[in-house]
Amino acid sequence: MRGYYFASPVRDGAGRVQGVLALKIGVDGIEAGWLARDYRILVTDPEGVVFMSTDPGWLYRGFLPLTPDRSERLAATRRYADAVLGELRVTETTSDGVALMRLDDGAGLPHEYISTATPMPRAGWTVRVLLDAAPIRAQARLAVLAFALLLLVGLLLAWTLVQRRARLAERLGIQAAAQADLERQVAERTADLTRANSDLHRMQADLVQAGKLAALGRMSAALSHEINQPLAAARNYADSAGLLIDRADLPRAKENIGQILSLIDRMAAIARHLRNVARKPNEPLKVVDLGAVVRGA
Repeated sequence: MRGYYFASPVRDGAGRVQGVLALKIGVDGIEAGWLARDYRILVTDPEGVVFMSTDPGWLYRGFLPLTPDRSERLAATRRYADAVLGELRVTETTSDGVALMRLDDGAGLPHEYISTATPMPRAGWTVRVLLDAAPIRAQARLAVLAFALLLLVGLLLAWTLVQRRARLAERLGIQAAAQADLERQVAERTADLTRANSDLHRMQADLVQAGKLAALGRMSAALSHEINQPLAAARNYADSAGLLIDRADLPRAKENIGQILSLIDRMAAIARHLRNVARKPNEPLKVVDLGAVVRGA
């Protein structure tokens, strides 16, 4: 039965050794307390042989090669009685500062563990705690997969947002182009209406002017009578004034000249009214070439 021995000599009053008191503590109970853990524990002696382990397949197997010298020392101590010792296939590596150990289980199947070792110098033992790396790697792969999925979802959301913004920008561009085209059409229609309105006002003014000239033409006969009548009267007054001057009747001749002046004022007033009717409204005054007017007369 595997156990750990404590021994002490029994001495008499003179200090002579009369016997030895030995106490053996079984390790099965200690190992049984380790079995419920998520990790595995093994303890090796100074020669690297496993004598305590949560996996029975590792017992009495060495981490170090069983050289003839090592086998001889183990046989001399009779530490393992008649147990057959063997070797473990162990590969130790490091990944990102984490110690990894590849170790065969009791069935000879390799497993990878996260390993930590603590020496016990007084006893010469080394305690190793092994954590199966497969679940951790599975969790890591699951975490990476979850992160990749989240990243993919984020990229999809970003792509959707970019596409939505692109479509929104496109719609805004179309709306802006339509707005600009509408404003251009409105400006063109406004310019057309302004030109048409201007032409309409000009035509109305021309029609009014033509109406005035037509009315002036229709009035010419009546106005000719209005002008000829004072002219005939003025001539009569002038002839009479000449006779009165010959007779030395100056007061009556002066009266006739006053009548002539009154008739001339009447004709001037008629001519002024005609000029006002014939002229376009708001016509600005301008310089006239009198030579051309005289030649035309």
